Amino acid sequence: MGIPWSDVPGHVSYVLIAISYWMTNVFWLRVIAVVGLVFEILYFRMSGGAMHTGIGWDIIFIIINLYQIIRLIADQHRLRYMKELHLLSQGAFASLTREQLAQLVKVGSWRTLEPGAQVTCEGEPVKAAACRSVAGWSSRSFMPPAPRIRPAAVPRKFPGAYPAG
Repeated sequence: MGIPWSDVPGHVSYVLIAISYWMTNVFWLRVIAVVGLVFEILYFRMSGGAMHTGIGWDIIFIIINLYQIIRLIADQHRLRYMKELHLLSQGAFASLTREQLAQLVKVGSWRTLEPGAQVTCEGEPVKAAACRSVAGWSSRSFMPPAPRIRPAAVPRKFPGAYPAG
């Protein structure tokens, strides 16, 4: 007694989907999930019966994952041709993965600052969350988008302990 051949794609599908959950690399997680979902569709077709709902949802998940795979490949392609990428991956951004750097590059901007240029001033809205000189001697900097900071209410434990505002 063995496993019926019509069940093999189902087992392969669920093993691949389980493996995708273990992946820490988002790209490979999505690739393995897509392959697993294709095997699941094959299993549904081979097992007979009305499995249109399951196949429909599998197709939706495949489309979502394929879109994300294409986006990840485009981000990697953009990073591959950035001359200054190796400089970004040093210092303050050293702990970021290539995927995180791609997202940062997408939302941030490169600016050339004059020597001594003021990036932010106390009491004024923050224009850049961080400024990193990409070469110690250069004025070329990368600025991630500024966070939206809302003023927080300071609890007044002791009247008069804080300046009136």
